[in-house]
Amino acid sequence: MERSRSPVRRFNMVPLHPFVGARVEGINVSKVSQQDIADVWAPALEKYGLLLFSNQDISPKEFFNFMKCFPDVDLDELSVNPFAQGDPACLPELPTVRAIGTPDSDPSLHRGATPEENRIGKEWHTDGCGITGLLAAQVPLLAPKRTTLWASGYRAWELLDEEMKQKAMDLQAHFGPGRTMEASLAEIYRRGGRTNANGLKLLREVERSRLSEEELRRREHPTNLRRYLQYDGCVVKRHPSSYRATLWSTPIFLESCSGMSWEQGQDLMEQILLPGTSGDAVYVHEWSLGDFVLWDNRSTLHSTTEVVDAPQLMYQAFLRTKMPMRPL
Repeated sequence: MERSRSPVRRFNMVPLHPFVGARVEGINVSKVSQQDIADVWAPALEKYGLLLFSNQDISPKEFFNFMKCFPDVDLDELSVNPFAQGDPACLPELPTVRAIGTPDSDPSLHRGATPEENRIGKEWHTDGCGITGLLAAQVPLLAPKRTTLWASGYRAWELLDEEMKQKAMDLQAHFGPGRTMEASLAEIYRRGGRTNANGLKLLREVERSRLSEEELRRREHPTNLRRYLQYDGCVVKRHPSSYRATLWSTPIFLESCSGMSWEQGQDLMEQILLPGTSGDAVYVHEWSLGDFVLWDNRSTLHSTTEVVDAPQLMYQAFLRTKMPMRPL
């Protein structure tokens, strides 16, 4: 357990899992200064990959303002919506924050948005080169509770034997919406896209017959290329600050792999990612009201799990960071 010594930084920080995450108690993030973020919380996020701030009674704006003060956030990108254009889940007052939850969640928490309900189940990925936050505004009152999974990309790389590390380094992959669509995962699911049980393969593509002419055009000529092209090439990359090797990918958008069929590429991607996204390598978070989970997408992978049929609502934000992932 880490304890602060400064009178203005009285908190406890306890590791959540051997390889990823720490719980922070005794902090209200709306009261934290930008200097404390630079001195304490940015280094802690790089060290642990994920920070859980418990019992946060904060607004979506306070949640977002805390995130945007991290020193490597690209402030020039804040005016660019990182989500799908016209996404109805984005808050009208704050379009860079989305409402995620069930239709029967508390309407007063929707803030003019239509909450997105993602029933795709397991789907391991990283959101991109940046940091993501989730704030639990409403959770199921009774068991079972909703859960989210996280895993360390560093540990996922370390778990591979030398032969598989070489295969990972040799794998040259290309990503895009060509087998799904340019939309949210919830919409991909509604149009028939499915992942396999471990969340590492696209089991069923979105059929052309389920897309409009405009959707087909966007699939063939995507406008949000940075959502996909950042993953191109080797599945192993280096974190831009720590320089450590990490497995970093989003398998659902795999379009092709050099020198092999798509099916062979999918199989190899699954073999590479499976050890680090299963068993004891995974941190399972059961959500409580007021949980604010902040994670570094550059060193972690995460996955949704099955929706619990009870009212629930979260706010989500993703902020791009300045330095790109580095080649191995």
